[in-house]
Amino acid sequence: MPMFTGTPFWIATILSEKTSLASVEEITKDEPPVMSIPNRLIFIWFGARFPYGNLLALRSARRFFKPDEILLIAGDVESVRSQLGACAEWPELRIEPADVSWFDGLPHVADLAREIFTRHPKPAAKANLIRLAALYKRGGVYLDFDTITVRDPSSLLLKEGFCGTEALTLPEDLFRSVNPLRWIVAGLRLGVRQALANIPGGWRPFRPLERTFPRGANNAVMGARAGHPFLETCFELMAALPSRERLKRFRLGTHLLQQAVDTGRLQGFEVLPPPFFYPLGPEISSHWFKRGTAARLDEMLFPETLVVHWYNSVESRFLKQELTPAWVEAHTDTAIAEMIRRFC
Repeated sequence: MPMFTGTPFWIATILSEKTSLASVEEITKDEPPVMSIPNRLIFIWFGARFPYGNLLALRSARRFFKPDEILLIAGDVESVRSQLGACAEWPELRIEPADVSWFDGLPHVADLAREIFTRHPKPAAKANLIRLAALYKRGGVYLDFDTITVRDPSSLLLKEGFCGTEALTLPEDLFRSVNPLRWIVAGLRLGVRQALANIPGGWRPFRPLERTFPRGANNAVMGARAGHPFLETCFELMAALPSRERLKRFRLGTHLLQQAVDTGRLQGFEVLPPPFFYPLGPEISSHWFKRGTAARLDEMLFPETLVVHWYNSVESRFLKQELTPAWVEAHTDTAIAEMIRRFC
Protein backbone atom coordinates (compact mmCIF):
# COMPACT_ATOMS: atom_id res chain seq x y z
CA MET A 1 0.00 0.00 0.00
CA PRO A 2 1.50 3.36 -0.93
CA MET A 3 2.08 5.69 2.03
CA PHE A 4 1.75 9.46 2.12
CA THR A 5 4.33 11.05 4.45
CA GLY A 6 2.87 13.26 7.13
CA THR A 7 -0.69 12.20 6.40
CA PRO A 8 -2.92 10.58 9.06
CA PHE A 9 -3.38 6.83 8.56
CA TRP A 10 -7.10 6.94 7.78
CA ILE A 11 -6.62 9.62 5.12
CA ALA A 12 -3.69 7.72 3.68
CA THR A 13 -5.87 4.59 3.52
CA ILE A 14 -8.64 6.42 1.62
CA LEU A 15 -6.13 8.00 -0.75
CA SER A 16 -4.51 4.64 -1.28
CA GLU A 17 -7.88 2.97 -2.05
CA LYS A 18 -8.74 5.75 -4.50
CA THR A 19 -5.36 5.31 -6.16
CA SER A 20 -5.98 1.55 -6.45
CA LEU A 21 -9.49 2.06 -7.85
CA ALA A 22 -8.16 4.57 -10.36
CA SER A 23 -5.58 2.02 -11.44
CA VAL A 24 -8.27 -0.64 -11.88
CA GLU A 25 -10.46 1.78 -13.84
CA GLU A 26 -7.48 2.66 -16.03
CA ILE A 27 -6.90 -1.03 -16.74
CA THR A 28 -10.56 -1.93 -17.39
CA LYS A 29 -12.01 1.17 -19.04
CA ASP A 30 -11.03 0.03 -22.52
CA GLU A 31 -12.18 -3.57 -22.06
CA PRO A 32 -15.34 -4.44 -23.99
CA PRO A 33 -18.49 -5.04 -21.89
CA VAL A 34 -19.44 -8.65 -21.24
CA MET A 35 -22.26 -9.80 -23.51
CA SER A 36 -25.03 -11.80 -21.85
CA ILE A 37 -26.76 -12.71 -25.12
CA PRO A 38 -24.51 -14.42 -27.69
CA ASN A 39 -24.04 -12.43 -30.89
CA ARG A 40 -26.00 -14.95 -32.91
CA LEU A 41 -28.78 -13.87 -35.27
CA ILE A 42 -31.70 -16.24 -35.75
CA PHE A 43 -34.01 -16.13 -38.77
CA ILE A 44 -36.78 -18.61 -39.65
CA TRP A 45 -38.30 -19.17 -43.08
CA PHE A 46 -40.92 -21.51 -44.49
CA GLY A 47 -41.79 -21.37 -48.16
CA ALA A 48 -40.42 -22.18 -51.59
CA ARG A 49 -39.65 -18.56 -52.51
CA PHE A 50 -37.16 -16.37 -50.66
CA PRO A 51 -38.27 -12.77 -51.28
CA TYR A 52 -36.13 -9.68 -51.80
CA GLY A 53 -37.24 -8.30 -48.43
CA ASN A 54 -35.59 -11.26 -46.71
CA LEU A 55 -32.24 -10.36 -48.24
CA LEU A 56 -32.61 -6.80 -46.92
CA ALA A 57 -33.14 -8.11 -43.40
CA LEU A 58 -30.06 -10.32 -43.65
CA ARG A 59 -27.82 -7.62 -45.10
CA SER A 60 -28.76 -4.85 -42.69
CA ALA A 61 -28.59 -7.13 -39.63
CA ARG A 62 -25.17 -8.42 -40.64
CA ARG A 63 -23.90 -4.88 -41.20
CA PHE A 64 -24.85 -3.56 -37.76
CA PHE A 65 -24.79 -6.62 -35.47
CA LYS A 66 -21.52 -7.93 -36.95
CA PRO A 67 -22.62 -11.37 -35.69
CA ASP A 68 -20.49 -14.36 -34.87
CA GLU A 69 -23.16 -16.55 -36.43
CA ILE A 70 -26.27 -16.11 -38.57
CA LEU A 71 -28.56 -19.10 -38.04
CA LEU A 72 -31.18 -19.43 -40.75
CA ILE A 73 -33.70 -22.15 -39.89
CA ALA A 74 -35.52 -23.15 -43.07
CA GLY A 75 -38.36 -25.43 -44.05
CA ASP A 76 -36.53 -26.21 -47.31
CA VAL A 77 -32.81 -25.79 -46.77
CA GLU A 78 -31.63 -26.35 -50.34
CA SER A 79 -34.30 -24.12 -51.88
CA VAL A 80 -33.37 -21.26 -49.55
CA ARG A 81 -29.65 -21.76 -50.11
CA SER A 82 -30.12 -21.54 -53.88
CA GLN A 83 -31.86 -18.14 -53.57
CA LEU A 84 -29.46 -16.42 -51.19
CA GLY A 85 -27.17 -15.06 -53.88
CA ALA A 86 -24.00 -13.53 -52.43
CA CYS A 87 -25.29 -14.06 -48.88
CA ALA A 88 -24.74 -17.80 -49.32
CA GLU A 89 -20.97 -17.16 -49.24
CA TRP A 90 -20.95 -15.48 -45.84
CA PRO A 91 -18.67 -17.53 -43.55
CA GLU A 92 -20.86 -16.91 -40.49
CA LEU A 93 -24.07 -18.13 -42.18
CA ARG A 94 -25.39 -21.50 -41.03
CA ILE A 95 -28.59 -23.02 -42.46
CA GLU A 96 -30.40 -25.70 -40.47
CA PRO A 97 -33.68 -27.53 -41.13
CA ALA A 98 -36.90 -26.50 -39.41
CA ASP A 99 -37.97 -29.83 -37.98
CA VAL A 100 -39.15 -31.45 -34.76
CA SER A 101 -35.60 -32.01 -33.49
CA TRP A 102 -35.67 -28.41 -32.23
CA PHE A 103 -38.05 -29.51 -29.47
CA ASP A 104 -35.86 -32.28 -28.06
CA GLY A 105 -35.21 -31.67 -24.38
CA LEU A 106 -37.41 -28.60 -24.00
CA PRO A 107 -38.92 -28.23 -20.52
CA HIS A 108 -42.70 -28.78 -20.18
CA VAL A 109 -43.52 -28.95 -23.91
CA ALA A 110 -41.15 -31.27 -25.80
CA ASP A 111 -43.84 -33.75 -26.85
CA LEU A 112 -46.56 -31.13 -27.15
CA ALA A 113 -44.45 -28.88 -29.38
CA ARG A 114 -43.70 -31.81 -31.69
CA GLU A 115 -47.40 -32.59 -31.92
CA ILE A 116 -48.46 -29.00 -32.62
CA PHE A 117 -45.64 -28.51 -35.14
CA THR A 118 -46.70 -31.63 -37.02
CA ARG A 119 -50.43 -30.89 -36.95
CA HIS A 120 -50.56 -27.11 -37.39
CA PRO A 121 -51.11 -26.06 -41.02
CA LYS A 122 -49.76 -22.50 -40.67
CA PRO A 123 -46.04 -21.73 -41.16
CA ALA A 124 -46.35 -18.76 -38.78
CA ALA A 125 -47.40 -21.06 -35.93
CA LYS A 126 -44.54 -23.46 -36.69
CA ALA A 127 -42.15 -20.48 -36.64
CA ASN A 128 -43.54 -19.40 -33.25
CA LEU A 129 -42.58 -22.77 -31.80
CA ILE A 130 -39.10 -22.85 -33.32
CA ARG A 131 -38.40 -19.25 -32.30
CA LEU A 132 -38.82 -20.06 -28.62
CA ALA A 133 -36.96 -23.36 -28.95
CA ALA A 134 -33.98 -21.84 -30.78
CA LEU A 135 -33.66 -18.96 -28.31
CA TYR A 136 -33.90 -21.35 -25.37
CA LYS A 137 -31.40 -23.88 -26.71
CA ARG A 138 -28.89 -21.62 -28.46
CA GLY A 139 -29.50 -18.06 -27.29
CA GLY A 140 -29.21 -15.04 -29.58
CA VAL A 141 -31.36 -12.43 -31.27
CA TYR A 142 -34.33 -13.47 -33.37
CA LEU A 143 -35.43 -11.16 -36.20
CA ASP A 144 -38.43 -11.40 -38.49
CA PHE A 145 -37.59 -11.06 -42.17
CA ASP A 146 -39.67 -7.87 -42.51
CA THR A 147 -37.11 -5.92 -40.49
CA ILE A 148 -34.29 -3.53 -41.34
CA THR A 149 -31.58 -2.89 -38.77
CA VAL A 150 -30.74 0.82 -38.78
CA ARG A 151 -28.28 1.42 -35.91
CA ASP A 152 -25.68 -0.34 -33.79
CA PRO A 153 -27.74 -2.74 -31.63
CA SER A 154 -24.87 -4.08 -29.51
CA SER A 155 -26.47 -2.67 -26.34
CA LEU A 156 -29.18 -5.30 -26.72
CA LEU A 157 -26.60 -8.05 -26.20
CA LEU A 158 -25.84 -6.74 -22.70
CA LYS A 159 -29.36 -7.66 -21.59
CA GLU A 160 -30.52 -11.00 -20.20
CA GLY A 161 -33.36 -11.01 -22.68
CA PHE A 162 -35.74 -8.61 -24.39
CA CYS A 163 -38.68 -8.06 -26.68
CA GLY A 164 -40.43 -4.93 -27.91
CA THR A 165 -43.95 -3.59 -27.69
CA GLU A 166 -46.24 -2.07 -30.28
CA ALA A 167 -49.28 0.20 -29.95
CA LEU A 168 -52.47 -1.81 -30.45
CA THR A 169 -56.13 -1.05 -31.02
CA LEU A 170 -57.29 -4.58 -30.19
CA PRO A 171 -55.10 -5.94 -27.38
CA GLU A 172 -55.31 -9.63 -26.53
CA ASP A 173 -57.19 -9.11 -23.26
CA LEU A 174 -59.93 -7.09 -25.01
CA PHE A 175 -61.36 -10.30 -26.45
CA ARG A 176 -62.09 -11.54 -22.93
CA SER A 177 -63.83 -8.31 -21.91
CA VAL A 178 -67.61 -7.85 -21.71
CA ASN A 179 -67.27 -4.13 -20.95
CA PRO A 180 -69.04 -2.31 -23.82
CA LEU A 181 -67.13 0.92 -23.12
CA ARG A 182 -63.81 -0.82 -23.79
CA TRP A 183 -65.11 -2.04 -27.13
CA ILE A 184 -66.40 1.42 -28.07
CA VAL A 185 -63.03 3.01 -27.26
CA ALA A 186 -61.24 0.29 -29.22
CA GLY A 187 -63.50 0.96 -32.22
CA LEU A 188 -62.74 4.68 -32.06
CA ARG A 189 -59.01 4.01 -31.90
CA LEU A 190 -59.28 1.63 -34.81
CA GLY A 191 -61.07 4.22 -36.94
CA VAL A 192 -58.64 7.02 -36.10
CA ARG A 193 -55.62 4.84 -36.80
CA GLN A 194 -57.02 3.66 -40.13
CA ALA A 195 -57.77 7.24 -41.20
CA LEU A 196 -54.29 8.46 -40.26
CA ALA A 197 -52.69 5.49 -42.01
CA ASN A 198 -54.21 6.73 -45.27
CA ILE A 199 -53.82 10.50 -44.88
CA PRO A 200 -50.53 11.93 -46.23
CA GLY A 201 -48.26 12.67 -43.27
CA GLY A 202 -50.70 10.92 -40.92
CA TRP A 203 -47.87 9.36 -38.95
CA ARG A 204 -47.16 12.79 -37.39
CA PRO A 205 -50.53 13.40 -35.67
CA PHE A 206 -50.61 9.73 -34.71
CA ARG A 207 -47.44 10.05 -32.61
CA PRO A 208 -49.06 11.85 -29.63
CA LEU A 209 -52.20 9.72 -29.93
CA GLU A 210 -50.16 6.52 -29.90
CA ARG A 211 -49.18 7.14 -26.30
CA THR A 212 -52.82 6.62 -25.29
CA PHE A 213 -53.06 3.24 -27.03
CA PRO A 214 -52.55 0.00 -25.10
CA ARG A 215 -49.23 -1.71 -25.74
CA GLY A 216 -48.72 -5.34 -26.57
CA ALA A 217 -45.59 -7.46 -26.62
CA ASN A 218 -44.40 -8.42 -30.09
CA ASN A 219 -41.96 -11.19 -31.04
CA ALA A 220 -40.70 -9.82 -34.39
CA VAL A 221 -37.49 -8.77 -32.61
CA MET A 222 -36.64 -10.82 -29.55
CA GLY A 223 -33.48 -11.95 -27.79
CA ALA A 224 -32.37 -14.00 -24.81
CA ARG A 225 -29.45 -15.91 -23.42
CA ALA A 226 -29.79 -19.69 -23.70
CA GLY A 227 -31.95 -21.25 -21.00
CA HIS A 228 -33.45 -17.97 -19.81
CA PRO A 229 -36.21 -18.70 -17.24
CA PHE A 230 -38.65 -16.32 -18.96
CA LEU A 231 -38.66 -18.69 -21.94
CA GLU A 232 -39.47 -21.54 -19.55
CA THR A 233 -42.45 -19.48 -18.42
CA CYS A 234 -43.57 -19.32 -22.05
CA PHE A 235 -43.31 -23.12 -22.27
CA GLU A 236 -45.29 -23.56 -19.05
CA LEU A 237 -48.08 -21.36 -20.36
CA MET A 238 -48.07 -23.18 -23.69
CA ALA A 239 -48.48 -26.50 -21.90
CA ALA A 240 -51.42 -25.08 -19.93
CA LEU A 241 -53.33 -23.97 -23.03
CA PRO A 242 -56.57 -25.84 -23.73
CA SER A 243 -56.17 -27.98 -26.84
CA ARG A 244 -58.76 -25.91 -28.74
CA GLU A 245 -56.69 -22.76 -28.14
CA ARG A 246 -53.41 -24.10 -29.49
CA LEU A 247 -54.42 -23.88 -33.14
CA LYS A 248 -55.85 -20.36 -32.98
CA ARG A 249 -54.11 -17.49 -34.78
CA PHE A 250 -51.57 -15.56 -32.65
CA ARG A 251 -52.11 -17.93 -29.70
CA LEU A 252 -48.60 -19.37 -29.79
CA GLY A 253 -47.03 -16.06 -30.79
CA THR A 254 -47.77 -12.57 -29.56
CA HIS A 255 -50.64 -13.63 -27.28
CA LEU A 256 -48.49 -16.22 -25.51
CA LEU A 257 -45.65 -13.72 -25.18
CA GLN A 258 -47.98 -11.10 -23.67
CA GLN A 259 -49.41 -13.65 -21.27
CA ALA A 260 -45.87 -14.51 -20.13
CA VAL A 261 -45.07 -10.80 -19.64
CA ASP A 262 -48.27 -10.38 -17.62
CA THR A 263 -47.15 -13.02 -15.13
CA GLY A 264 -44.44 -10.60 -13.99
CA ARG A 265 -41.89 -13.43 -13.93
CA LEU A 266 -39.46 -11.55 -16.17
CA GLN A 267 -36.27 -12.35 -14.22
CA GLY A 268 -34.19 -9.80 -16.10
CA PHE A 269 -36.09 -10.10 -19.39
CA GLU A 270 -36.79 -6.52 -20.55
CA VAL A 271 -39.88 -5.30 -22.40
CA LEU A 272 -38.88 -2.30 -24.48
CA PRO A 273 -41.18 0.54 -25.64
CA PRO A 274 -42.30 0.88 -29.29
CA PRO A 275 -39.58 3.30 -30.50
CA PHE A 276 -36.91 0.58 -30.31
CA PHE A 277 -38.37 -1.68 -33.01
CA TYR A 278 -41.80 -0.30 -34.01
CA PRO A 279 -41.39 3.42 -34.71
CA LEU A 280 -44.42 3.18 -36.99
CA GLY A 281 -46.80 0.56 -35.67
CA PRO A 282 -49.47 -1.57 -37.34
CA GLU A 283 -51.25 0.14 -40.26
CA ILE A 284 -49.36 3.41 -39.69
CA SER A 285 -46.37 1.55 -41.13
CA SER A 286 -47.91 2.11 -44.59
CA HIS A 287 -46.21 5.53 -44.45
CA TRP A 288 -42.81 3.87 -45.04
CA PHE A 289 -44.07 3.29 -48.59
CA LYS A 290 -45.67 6.65 -49.34
CA ARG A 291 -44.24 9.13 -51.81
CA GLY A 292 -42.24 12.03 -50.41
CA THR A 293 -41.34 10.34 -47.13
CA ALA A 294 -37.64 9.74 -47.93
CA ALA A 295 -36.81 13.28 -46.83
CA ARG A 296 -38.63 12.64 -43.52
CA LEU A 297 -36.92 9.38 -42.61
CA ASP A 298 -34.87 10.85 -39.77
CA GLU A 299 -38.06 12.25 -38.24
CA MET A 300 -39.88 8.94 -38.64
CA LEU A 301 -37.15 7.10 -36.74
CA PHE A 302 -36.70 7.74 -33.04
CA PRO A 303 -33.25 8.26 -31.49
CA GLU A 304 -33.79 4.89 -29.75
CA THR A 305 -34.73 3.01 -32.91
CA LEU A 306 -32.35 0.13 -33.58
CA VAL A 307 -34.43 -2.11 -35.84
CA VAL A 308 -37.46 -1.20 -37.96
CA HIS A 309 -40.19 -3.80 -38.23
CA TRP A 310 -42.00 -2.63 -41.35
CA TYR A 311 -44.88 -5.16 -41.33
CA ASN A 312 -44.95 -7.08 -44.60
CA SER A 313 -48.75 -7.18 -44.39
CA VAL A 314 -48.65 -3.76 -46.08
CA GLU A 315 -47.30 -5.39 -49.25
CA SER A 316 -50.63 -6.96 -50.11
CA ARG A 317 -52.93 -4.32 -48.64
CA PHE A 318 -51.10 -1.12 -49.56
CA LEU A 319 -48.55 -1.87 -52.27
CA LYS A 320 -50.77 -4.53 -53.87
CA GLN A 321 -47.53 -6.28 -54.80
CA GLU A 322 -44.35 -7.69 -53.29
CA LEU A 323 -41.44 -5.39 -52.47
CA THR A 324 -38.91 -5.80 -55.29
CA PRO A 325 -35.75 -4.05 -56.51
CA ALA A 326 -37.76 -2.68 -59.44
CA TRP A 327 -40.35 -1.15 -57.08
CA VAL A 328 -37.62 0.42 -54.93
CA GLU A 329 -35.90 1.87 -58.01
CA ALA A 330 -39.19 3.39 -59.17
CA HIS A 331 -40.00 4.83 -55.73
CA THR A 332 -36.74 6.35 -54.49
CA ASP A 333 -38.63 9.14 -52.73
CA THR A 334 -40.15 6.72 -50.20
CA ALA A 335 -38.83 6.16 -46.68
CA ILE A 336 -38.45 2.42 -47.27
CA ALA A 337 -36.26 3.07 -50.33
CA GLU A 338 -34.17 5.50 -48.31
CA MET A 339 -33.74 2.94 -45.54
CA ILE A 340 -32.61 0.37 -48.08
CA ARG A 341 -30.16 2.84 -49.60
CA ARG A 342 -28.65 3.80 -46.25
CA PHE A 343 -28.74 0.61 -44.25
CA CYS A 344 -28.82 -2.41 -46.57
